[in-house]
Amino acid sequence: MYVLGVDVGGSKTACFVSDEKGNILAKGFGGPGNHQVCGIDVAKKSMETAVLEGLDGAGLSKKDITYALFGISGADGPEDFRILKPAVKEIMGDAVFHIVNDTWLGLRAGTKDNVGVVSICGTGAGHAGRNRAGRNWPSAISTLRQEIWEEGETCTARRCTSLSAPRREPGRKPGWRK
Repeated sequence: MYVLGVDVGGSKTACFVSDEKGNILAKGFGGPGNHQVCGIDVAKKSMETAVLEGLDGAGLSKKDITYALFGISGADGPEDFRILKPAVKEIMGDAVFHIVNDTWLGLRAGTKDNVGVVSICGTGAGHAGRNRAGRNWPSAISTLRQEIWEEGETCTARRCTSLSAPRREPGRKPGWRK
């Protein structure tokens, strides 16, 4: 059994290939992967580069992978998953995969029981938490952030815990809604 863990951030992408005992067999790296900032084509290429480099280093192919987890910066809401799932499916083929926001990787890696709060402050920022009852606090406050961005208001700590790069397509003014 072999698994992939892929951390897709705003400035770089890292893929780790491991066996069923958690031994890291190989690593692969790619460029920026936040589709909100660099676009889905660049993000997909970065993920694919990292995955293929990791698999090559381990002497494996996609068909050898039992499960892959992609923690993706910018995987904030349903519209993001509608964009990301087909791209990851193209990369992974028939391998089973799951996509989460990259903040959840930090929480899982930094706690024994997957309970606590995590704040990622890299190229962008993301925050998440989980209590002992298993209730999640979302990794993004997308609606509030977007309203603040579109209205041009000042973001205060009381109203908004993070303000990340605005979603936009090349040539478009900031803002996601059409």
